[in-house]
Formats: sequence, structure tokens, C-alpha cells
Amino acid sequence: MREHLSRHSGKYLFTLIVIVAAVSIGVDYSVIQDFELKVSELKNDNINLKADVDALASELGLTASELRSSIKTVEADLTSTSESLAELSAVSGDFSSIVEDAVHGVVSVLTDDGQGSGAIYSDDGYIVTNYHVVKTATDIDILFSNGARVDAVLIGADQVNDVALLRVGLSNLNELDFGNSNDVKIGQKVVALGNPLGLSFTVTEGIVSAKDRVITSGAAGLIQTDVAVNPGNSGGPLLNTDGEVIGIVNAKLQGYEGLGFAIPSNVVISDVNVILAAASSP
Repeated sequence: MREHLSRHSGKYLFTLIVIVAAVSIGVDYSVIQDFELKVSELKNDNINLKADVDALASELGLTASELRSSIKTVEADLTSTSESLAELSAVSGDFSSIVEDAVHGVVSVLTDDGQGSGAIYSDDGYIVTNYHVVKTATDIDILFSNGARVDAVLIGADQVNDVALLRVGLSNLNELDFGNSNDVKIGQKVVALGNPLGLSFTVTEGIVSAKDRVITSGAAGLIQTDVAVNPGNSGGPLLNTDGEVIGIVNAKLQGYEGLGFAIPSNVVISDVNVILAAASSP
């Protein structure tokens, strides 16, 4: 009886193996067919696309390679054109987009002996202004574009170059981007932001009239500009058409119009580094 069951069990097992193998082969064959069909469709699409490119190239009198090169050139030209349009906006006198960002990095410096302007140097609370704005002050307040007003302390100054560094107990401030004043060119357009005559966050524009003007013996040469400068502008930033600070406004010739001056940004950066180093030394 056991032999009879064993023989039948063997037959059933063999039959089951054959069925499973057949199903497996059938599934694999179906998958392979689907894969080959997809590959064939992709090849056909590629052939059709190549034919379209060749046809377009033929109509334009170009080879496919030349057409692809032309497309890349057009894409590059479009990118360049977009950048040029942004620059043209500023060059044409429309500083609105630049000022919209930069104004948040400009402050009014209010003291018990007067007022001036300042530029946020770093987001952790450092602010640059002129030394003459704060040299006789016992109390210094900073007024931000959002209306906030906080106390500030004088960290240090370069009295000769008329640069002062203040600090407020705030962080995440809207710092301005200080550019390379060596790249400044006579005739380029500039804009000044500041607090002239107590009129906070006023914007005036002009051009660079000259470079390296020595006004004070021993001090660095200044950037001369025809931007309207009035009492209260001192310490405010002078921006180029890229929105970079290229100078800090610090003087005008009294009794004359169109003769303003700014401390070059490279001089300001150098002075700030010296002040910070001195402040951190024991």
C-alpha cells in the first residue's frame, strides 16, 4: 500500500514541477516580450526624432550637429539677455529693485549730539558709520527700516579715515554686500541711501566723478560723486548697480552742489578688520 502511494505521490510531484516550470517559462517569455516591445518603441521614437531634427536642419540649411550647436547658442544668449536686462534696469536709472533689498541694510544713527546714517556690516549686529557722526556722542541709538530702535555701542574707530564700527545686541540683520572699490570706474552710476536732514531712508542717485581724491592729509583717497549729499547722509552706503556697497558717504564741500565724497569700501573693510582685531585682543 505504501509503495502504491509512493508511486502515485512521485507522479503527482513530477507533474506539479512540470506545471510550475511551464508557468515560469511563460511568465518570463511574456516579460521579455514586453521589454523587447518597449525597446522597439524607444528605437522608433529615436528614429522619428532624428528624422525631425534632420528635416529641420535641412530646411535651415544646417547639419544636425550645427543645429544642436545653434540651439545651445540661443539658450546661452537668452540667459545673457536676461542678465543684461536686469543690469539695464539699473543703468537706465531704475534702482527700485536694488533699493528694495538694500534699504533693509541701511540705518539711521541717532545720538544726543546729532544724527547720521549707517550700513549694516554683518548680520550679527555690526554697523559701519562715520567717526564724526558719533565722536562726541554719549548715547547712540540705531533706527532700522522696520521702525525698531535699539541702543548701540562704539566698538572702535579709525579717526583719520573717519570710519567707526558700532554694535547692537541683535542678530539675523540684513547685512549689505561690500564690493571691491578697486573696480569702481569714473562715470558709472551709483546711488546713496541715508538719513539726510532727518528724512530717514532717502535715496539719491548720480555718477562717480573721480577717484582717489585726498581731502584730509594722511587719509585714504575718496570716491568723488555728484550724488546729492546733505547733513545726515554721513555714514550711509554708496551702492553700484549690482547693489554692492562701494563706499561709505562721509563728506561734501559746503556751499557747492554735486561735490560729495565716500570712503572706498576696501578702506572700510580694512579698518573694520583692524578694529575687530583690536577689540578681541586682551
